[in-house]
Amino acid sequence: MDWPLVGRIEELELIAGTLDEPEAPGIVLAGEAGVGKTRLAATALSRAAAREWATARTTATRAAASVPFGAFAHLLPSSPEVALDRLEVLRRAGAALTAGAEGRRLLLLVDDAHLLDDGSAALVLQLAVTRTACVMVTIRSGERAPDPVTALWKDEGARLLEVQPLGRADVGRLLELALRGQVEGATIDRLAGTSEGNPLFLRELVRSGMASGSLDAPSEVWRWRGPLAPDGGLVWLIEERLQRLSAHERRLLETLALGEPMDADLLGDLAVPEALDGLEAAGLVAVHREGRRANARLAHPLYGEVLRATVRPIAARAAHRRLADALTARGLERSDDVLRVATWRLEAGQAVAPELLGLAAQHALDLSDHLLAARLAEEWIAAGGGLRARLAAGAALAGQRLSEEAEEVLGPLAASAADDEEIALVALARAANLMMGLGRPERSAEVLRKAGEAIAGELWRDRVASFRACLLIFIAPCDEVVQAASEPLARSGNDPRVAAECLLAASHASALAGRLERALELADHGVLAARRCRGGPPELEDHLLLARGWALLLSGRLRDASALAEARRTAAIAGRQVEIALLWTWFGALVALLEGRPATAARQLRDCAVAMRERDRWGVLHVALAVQAQAAAIAGDLPAAEAAAAEAVGGRAPFMRVDALWHELGQAWVADARGETAAARRHCRQAADECRALGQLAFEGLALHHLARLGDAAAAVPRLAELAGLADGPLLPALARHAAALAGHDAPGLEGAAGELEELGLVIDAAEAMGPAAAAHGANGRGGPARRAAAQ
Repeated sequence: MDWPLVGRIEELELIAGTLDEPEAPGIVLAGEAGVGKTRLAATALSRAAAREWATARTTATRAAASVPFGAFAHLLPSSPEVALDRLEVLRRAGAALTAGAEGRRLLLLVDDAHLLDDGSAALVLQLAVTRTACVMVTIRSGERAPDPVTALWKDEGARLLEVQPLGRADVGRLLELALRGQVEGATIDRLAGTSEGNPLFLRELVRSGMASGSLDAPSEVWRWRGPLAPDGGLVWLIEERLQRLSAHERRLLETLALGEPMDADLLGDLAVPEALDGLEAAGLVAVHREGRRANARLAHPLYGEVLRATVRPIAARAAHRRLADALTARGLERSDDVLRVATWRLEAGQAVAPELLGLAAQHALDLSDHLLAARLAEEWIAAGGGLRARLAAGAALAGQRLSEEAEEVLGPLAASAADDEEIALVALARAANLMMGLGRPERSAEVLRKAGEAIAGELWRDRVASFRACLLIFIAPCDEVVQAASEPLARSGNDPRVAAECLLAASHASALAGRLERALELADHGVLAARRCRGGPPELEDHLLLARGWALLLSGRLRDASALAEARRTAAIAGRQVEIALLWTWFGALVALLEGRPATAARQLRDCAVAMRERDRWGVLHVALAVQAQAAAIAGDLPAAEAAAAEAVGGRAPFMRVDALWHELGQAWVADARGETAAARRHCRQAADECRALGQLAFEGLALHHLARLGDAAAAVPRLAELAGLADGPLLPALARHAAALAGHDAPGLEGAAGELEELGLVIDAAEAMGPAAAAHGANGRGGPARRAAAQ
């Protein structure tokens, strides 16, 4: 496998610029082990050789450091003379190195110069000071280098370059070049985060992942499945750094690895003071302030992976027990603390109180950690948790897409629900699973209806009603969704969860209906309500922001919609909310398609679909595939478009009426790519008709504009003009003017429409407008305007 040099253009240019300075003594490349100093220096050395420099190279080692001039033994001629004067030795050594340069400038690379013996270090400094050679040395950050090496940049003016880890984009590019294929975005994020951009660690992770089968390429997209399990090569690299630790330091690092991130004061309670100070000074432990807490972490994620993999089971149990006892003694202030203590006590083999298990299981569900939630729920059931424990177990199964098994657990619980809260909680869990997991909306509605009739109090009845309004987004006309949300919203009072869910339903429906300013207002109020929720689903805020994203997109503010998608995707990744990250990846790809970047959109959606085949809590996979089909067809990749469209049709839930637009457009553009124009237009008309029946006026306008783009502008114009007067924002009026100009072969009108579309960010649509404008000018004998339009 070839691992090319990636992400080092600026560094190579800086080195080349330094070499161009006639009096430059040299350059020092500093960085952590594995960051790529040697590869960067070797590449710079090769480039210098190509520019007619004389070059020489040596590598310092601990073994050679015991021999005077050991690092240069292979470069210096052997001599029977015994030199009594050290300066004479340096002079002869320098002369020997430069003898082969034949008058050319000499570039000497000294790798791992922090390991040089005193004589070799003095020789390097002399070569630089006398300008006998330009020296390029690499040193490891955190290691003490010989004084002559330090003097290179401190006293003699050599340039010091700190070689930084690769960023996420460069890690992705490097992975795809090495693996010769597309890599799933979540896998890039995971490997970039775990390696922290260290190319050596990254390479070892990939090697171990391929050897174990954790890294493979289903659907021709590379992805990592399962836990990271460092093998021998990676373990050796890390252990080399850890081998000089004392027993106290090693035990403290193991404890931190099992419990990170940890409150720094809590870690201090478990440590011999000098051990923690030594680890922080050695760069093995880092302390970061997060809010009011100072959290301690291992300085590199791979240290934790190796320590957790190598710690002895008895030592691990003891460490978990110490962690749980220490945090309990300090007090469980946050829900994270509850989850940690419960998990640590289970790992230590200790009994856990049912109340603690219940709180921990619910928090694991809130974090979408369904495997951990299932484990905690099982322990809770065994400890006598009753209905609430079984409810958590059913929710954990549903979260793992084990929908039939979840219904088997949840179905019987309604009969044993003892109060309003239990009736509502069982109904909400069942309804979500029946609708999203099993595709049975009628049964879902029936469960909610019966629960509403059985609940005496207004609070929990409104919780059921607000959730029903959210489910109606997928299946009902927009006005019906808004109406269903309005009654519980009016009564929501001090219940922010009811308010947030009602505002979610109303804002989403309003956006699709073209009431875009109203949608933005409702979404903003909903976000504030969601932030006041205690114990509500953590994804509620993101769903409200997604409604805001739709309103931005449909009002023509594509740049704002794109920025929102990227910011929320990044936040979801940081918070380990994988499904939320996928949701925003899908939406961001859709925005990219509308912005005129179909190849980018197709790539992102293909990536998204790989992960969604395993994790698709909200039933987005088939929509992502439909949009991927459209993007691939527009980008000219018909085989990929056909494959995505076929899978989208096969996986689509027939009751999901909200996604009709994207399915029909996917089929339309695939048909157009095949040359089946009549079929393409038929799909656009079907999309428009379905959207109109649901009151989705904004979506209807998009469908009609696609009909115009596919050659039937005359049929689209009357209704598009009507919609332009009904919906907010500049988007639909711009689409209507474009369609009208297409229908009338109006060259000035097409040029004006192209300008509007380009201003809104719809670049492909703008380009498509200028093509007919050029043709219309040409047909009327206006050669100059025709050429300008074609060029634009």
